[in-house]
Amino acid sequence: MNFDHVLPVSSGGPPPFADAREAKEWLKLLPLINTQQSSLELRELLAHLNQSRIDALELLKSLELLREAVHTTGEGLHIHFVGKPLPLAPNELQRWQETLTLWTLFETAYVRCWRAAEENTGVLAEHRALIAERALRYALFEARGYLQIYRPVPATVWQKMFDYYRQAEESGISRTTVRDSLIEIHGSSMPQAMLIHALLLVAGGARQLTGKQLLWLDKRLDVLAARTSLAPHSPALPGKTCLQIDLALPAPALRASRPLSGETVREIDTLALAQVLTKRIKLLREGELPQKLGLGTEFGPQSVEALLVELYRRWCEQPSERPVRPAPPLKTANAALGLANVQRLVDAGRMPPPPEDVASLSKRDLEAIQLFGHASGERHSAPKISAVTEPWQILQSTAQELLLCRPASSATRIGLQQLIGIALEEGQTLLGVVRSLEETQEKLEIGLRLLPGVPQPVMARALDLARLGQDKYNEALLLPAAPALKVPASLVVPVTWHRQGRLLDIWDGESLSRVRLVQALERGSDYERVLFAPAGS
Repeated sequence: MNFDHVLPVSSGGPPPFADAREAKEWLKLLPLINTQQSSLELRELLAHLNQSRIDALELLKSLELLREAVHTTGEGLHIHFVGKPLPLAPNELQRWQETLTLWTLFETAYVRCWRAAEENTGVLAEHRALIAERALRYALFEARGYLQIYRPVPATVWQKMFDYYRQAEESGISRTTVRDSLIEIHGSSMPQAMLIHALLLVAGGARQLTGKQLLWLDKRLDVLAARTSLAPHSPALPGKTCLQIDLALPAPALRASRPLSGETVREIDTLALAQVLTKRIKLLREGELPQKLGLGTEFGPQSVEALLVELYRRWCEQPSERPVRPAPPLKTANAALGLANVQRLVDAGRMPPPPEDVASLSKRDLEAIQLFGHASGERHSAPKISAVTEPWQILQSTAQELLLCRPASSATRIGLQQLIGIALEEGQTLLGVVRSLEETQEKLEIGLRLLPGVPQPVMARALDLARLGQDKYNEALLLPAAPALKVPASLVVPVTWHRQGRLLDIWDGESLSRVRLVQALERGSDYERVLFAPAGS
C-alpha cells in the first residue's frame, strides 16, 4: 500500500511534545467538561502532530494515551447533530464537521505510525496489528459520521478502508486479535472486524434508523462483527448468497442477484451472523432481558427483538441492490408536515368549527341566548389557517410506499417517524410516515410508509383536559375502516394523547360524538395512531 496518498505532506516541524510522558501532562489540562473547547484543542494538537517530526513509537504511545479523551469528546458532540431533522441548522452542521475532522485527524496519526511500522523491524513493527485496527476503527467512525446525518458514505472513505484492509491482509495481520479497552464486553478486536463493522452498519439500513437506534447498532457491532468473518468464499443461509464487496471497487456490501467473482472479492459469513442473531431473538422471546444478552439497556425487549429481526432480514436474506429509478418526467405533489398542518391540508377550509360549550360563552352571550334564543351576531369564528405545503417530486410509488425528493437547499426540516400528508394532482390526499432519509449535496430523499385509508379531517378534545379548563379542540384525523385490508377505523391524534379508556369528543364538521380510546397502534415523533370505540360500549 502506498501510504503517501492518504497522509498529508509533513512539514517536519517540531512536535507539540517530545514523548508520551509530556503528552500525559498535556492531557491533564484538557477541559473535557467543555466538549467544544476540548474538540478544538484536540484537533489543533492532532493537526500539529501529523505535521511534526515526532518519533513514531512515541507518537503511538501518545495516541494511546489520548484515545479515551478523543472518544469522550467525539461522542459528547453527538448531541448536537445525531437524530436531528434535515437539513441540519448551521451550528449543528459545524459541530458535525468538527467531529468528523477529529476522527479523520486521529486516523491519520495512526496511519503515520503504520507506515513507520512497515518500514522498520523494530519494536514498532510488533504493534502493526494494533495500529491497523486503530486506523480502520477511526475510518469506520468517519463512515459512521455520514450515516449519522443520513448521507451516503463517500467512495473516498470506502477506498481508504479497503486499502487499509488489503494492507492488513498482505501483512498477515487482518485476523490478529489486539487489545482495545474501549470496546465493551470483550475489550479486544481485530482489523478485519473493523471493516465488517462498517459494512454491516451500512447494510443494516441506516437510512431507516433513528439516531438512537444507529448508536445502539454501532455499539452492538463491536461484538457482532467479531462473531463473523470476511473471506474469498463464505457460507450463507440455504438458498441465499453472502453480502459481498470487491476490494478493487470502493462501495458498500451488497447481496446482488448476480454474485461477484474475482480475486479481490470478499464475502461476509452471513450463516454465522444468522446463527448469532437467531439465538438472541429466541432468548428474547423466552423472556430474557436485552442487557443479559449484551444488547444494552437503551430499548425494551420487544423493540430490541424487532430490531434484530429486521437486521436478520437485511444482513442474511434480502437482496440489497437498489431498484432502478424511473426516468423523468416525474410527478410533483404538495406535502404538508405535522398533524395540525396535514389536517388543514385534508380539510382545505371546508369544515365548520366545533360547537361551543355553554361554559365557554361570555356573560353577554348567555344573556343574548336567554332573551333572543341565540348569541350575538357580533361573534365570529376564528379565521381559517391554510396548510403550509412545499412541492416534492415522486420518484417511486406503490400501494404502500412512496419515494419522494426535493432540493437539499429547502429550509423545511424533516425527520424520521414524522407525519406527512401528500396532495396528489388527481385530488387525492395520502397520509404517510417518514421511514427513511438520505441527503446528498443536491437533494433530500424520503421514503414514506402509507397509512391505510383515506384520511378525513376531524377536531378532537380530551374530556379530562376540558374539565381542567383546557377545552380547546385540536386538529386530528380519522382513518375509516378498510374491510378489504381487515384494518379497523383509527384516529390520528397529537403525541402523548393516548391513554387507555380516555374519552374524546370528536367533531367531524356535522356532528359531535364521544369515543373511548382502546389501544395504541403506533407512535411517531409528532402523532399517535389509536383504535377507538363508542364511549358507551
